[in-house]
Amino acid sequence: MKTMKLKRNPQTHIVNVSLMSLILLICFLSSVFAEDYTHWSLPYGAKARLGKGSIRELTYTPDGNHILVASSIGIWTYDAHTMEEQNLFSMRASHSVATAFSPDRQMFAGVSWDVDDNKVDLWDLANHQHKETLKEQKYIKSIAFSPNGKTLAIGNADEPVQLWNVDTGEYTATLVGDQGRGTSVVFSPDGKTVATGSWDGTVRLWDAGTGEYKTTLAEHAEGIRAIVFSPDGKTVAIVVYNTIGVELWDVDTGKQKLILQTEKNIFCAAFSPDSQTLAAGGWRELYLWNMDTGERTTLTAHLEEVVSVAFSPDGETLASASPDELHLWDSAYGTQKGSITGHTQYLRGFAVSSDGHTIATGNQEKIRLWDTINMSEKTTLFDDDWGNDSLAFSPDGSILASNMGARIRLWDTATGTHRSTLTAYIGSARGSIIRALTFSPDGCFFANGHMGDETVWLWSAGFTRKKILTGHSKQVSSLAFSSDSRTLASGSFDGTIRLWDTETGTHKITLAGHTKWVESLAFSPDGKILASASSDGTIRLWDPISGANIATHIENTESVAFSPDGKTLASGNYDGEVRLWDITTGTPKAIRIGHTEEVSHVAFTPDGSTLISGAYDGTILLWDLGTAIDTTVKLEDVNNDDAINHFLPNTSDQDYTLWNLPKAAKARIGKGWISGNILFSPDNNMLAVGTSIGTWIYDAQTGKALNLLRGHTDVVKSLAFSPDGKTLATGGGYDDKTVRLWDTNTGTLKITLSGHTGHVNGIAFSSDGRTLASAGGYKDYTVRLWDTKTGTHTATFYGHVDSVVSVAFSPDGKTLASGGNYDDKTVQLWEVDTRKHKMTFIGHTGGISNIAFSPDGRTLATGGGSIDAMIYLWNV
Repeated sequence: MKTMKLKRNPQTHIVNVSLMSLILLICFLSSVFAEDYTHWSLPYGAKARLGKGSIRELTYTPDGNHILVASSIGIWTYDAHTMEEQNLFSMRASHSVATAFSPDRQMFAGVSWDVDDNKVDLWDLANHQHKETLKEQKYIKSIAFSPNGKTLAIGNADEPVQLWNVDTGEYTATLVGDQGRGTSVVFSPDGKTVATGSWDGTVRLWDAGTGEYKTTLAEHAEGIRAIVFSPDGKTVAIVVYNTIGVELWDVDTGKQKLILQTEKNIFCAAFSPDSQTLAAGGWRELYLWNMDTGERTTLTAHLEEVVSVAFSPDGETLASASPDELHLWDSAYGTQKGSITGHTQYLRGFAVSSDGHTIATGNQEKIRLWDTINMSEKTTLFDDDWGNDSLAFSPDGSILASNMGARIRLWDTATGTHRSTLTAYIGSARGSIIRALTFSPDGCFFANGHMGDETVWLWSAGFTRKKILTGHSKQVSSLAFSSDSRTLASGSFDGTIRLWDTETGTHKITLAGHTKWVESLAFSPDGKILASASSDGTIRLWDPISGANIATHIENTESVAFSPDGKTLASGNYDGEVRLWDITTGTPKAIRIGHTEEVSHVAFTPDGSTLISGAYDGTILLWDLGTAIDTTVKLEDVNNDDAINHFLPNTSDQDYTLWNLPKAAKARIGKGWISGNILFSPDNNMLAVGTSIGTWIYDAQTGKALNLLRGHTDVVKSLAFSPDGKTLATGGGYDDKTVRLWDTNTGTLKITLSGHTGHVNGIAFSSDGRTLASAGGYKDYTVRLWDTKTGTHTATFYGHVDSVVSVAFSPDGKTLASGGNYDDKTVQLWEVDTRKHKMTFIGHTGGISNIAFSPDGRTLATGGGSIDAMIYLWNV
């Protein structure tokens, strides 16, 4: 590798920060420094965390003494000189879309992904707390702080770039003429210019103060991946998707200066503080260019793409990060100064040894072995090829099998060396990819599933091929042996599970019921139950002899595992939660919340005292089951689809002081304070009362308590009955942020609607009951529409500048009215079908607490709150 001395300006400027800011930024360091970081910021019930999560971005603090690393589980602080861990600011969200640090490193902004929305969270790093959520909308792709840290630019693929005030959390401006489809956004060093990159391949410059368009720098066939200003503001470096090299453009003339050539695609770039050196990260390589001579140095140490690069404030050190590696380099000579280890990419493969002492995790080129006794990484096996998304230990733990395309590699776990490779295809290996691996408990068999030819290969002891099992119509996705090793279960993308006799290789029975691919299989220890998890959002329990579907649970689950005593089933869910189910009763026993991304694997230790979960956030959590939280509710099949799916309050005892008690409580005195609406059902037979502990249902004629609906984690703020009276909608407070729909006959929870970022102030059903509108409170300011049958979020209305207090549908359901709080003072009308804003009524001097349409829909009545105390009638 060629190395050369790069020019460095000895007059490099160093930014100073106050001593108090630095103390706040790395607070509690003295208390946590001596502690093993595997125990830092653990969720309740967890006893250790293995892995630090995947790296998103890195930066230096202004004094150069610390490195901040944004990971999939939070912000890690490292000593820049010793490279030792100093702190973890854990965040219960994975900011996997985009991240940004404020210039003073006191604030962090992250965009987290959700099925319906992205949201921009602001975190106060000095005080270790969530500051606010600026925006929640689809397709946010990039964010950037202004140099003074007071403005955040948000780039969206669907709408123009918007500028937001960081202190107030308010929207301030839109870049005029921007067509959206944004991929990157950045401020110039003086803060006067915003540069935006788009999927259409253009880079445009805008006036940051007025939002006016200034000029277009570049036009390409591919989208813009990254834009970087040089610190002197004279040059812009542009990185283009699927294009090698880095383009340099002159900001003043708007003309291209130079293309810095590379052999591979570039993912990120950064200028040195003196603007004399440009660093760029590519696939496994790091490039440094001298801006005066154009000479290039290539540094190699990473095994994957380099996702982030940053120079120290004095320019002497360059930090580079791939998702699970961080290296420090002497920026003048290109020599490596050190590395920070322990970060982990999302877990593709996962296996636990039979004694529970070793965990194997795989992702792309790397397999790691973890020691669960010492809570440390034992060794790393380098495979140097794509694969490792399926792993399996032999029963004695001496062998680890891993997939690599259509081949299987066998490893000696004691020495960490490669033993042999099995060829698991006939003819050409093209299209034949191994999806699943498993050993039989007695060690006599080994099986692998294929994605290409829909077959299962069964191997005998000594790894000689015994049988090729055929029958699935699509690729094989999961495998499991029964405890006696006599039966092999295979799950497929065709939605079926096939059971095979391991001695003869004959097909025994097919289990049909899933509508999508089978992600995970597990036999109970006695072999009498087979559990399956599918991407159709269900867990099913089967009798492997008769093939009967014993039970079905509605749960978006990727992995399942039985406890050693067979009494508990663990499920790893898409929402990052781990749930424990009682096999006998079919009820949930406990829930574990701690991962920030989808839980891909779960397993119990042999003694059943510990549950191990691995997730796409790159971490493994070990849960102490002795601290499990028992639920106080049971489940029933509410909608008669043979699936156990909803919580049911315990109303068998008519003494309401005993209803829905938390664990260990004998009785409850008092019914809580009234926190929300008081509302009659349409037939006047029931009265619903929102309180601090739930929603009470009373007989409106006798006044007798009929039920207590509990589920919200905060007070109940709002209520609404459906027009037919069969459903009650309840809105939760700020710490809950959900809307819940309840069956008024049974008191069962039908569905939970999640998406608001503040409390839910108001709820209204459309006249046909098919649509529900909800009003977002503190720091939310939105109105949302929901499909009441499916729970799907169908629309979000933006326009209020303060909390939305009330909502109401017109009698024909075509218009929705919403009233804002005292800093808004407006009534907004929206077209329900087109999702467009219709008109605004201005007149109130305070918040609008109530809204109602006349029966003919021609008049709207609005009532002001305590500040206004006025009622207005409006012609609609």
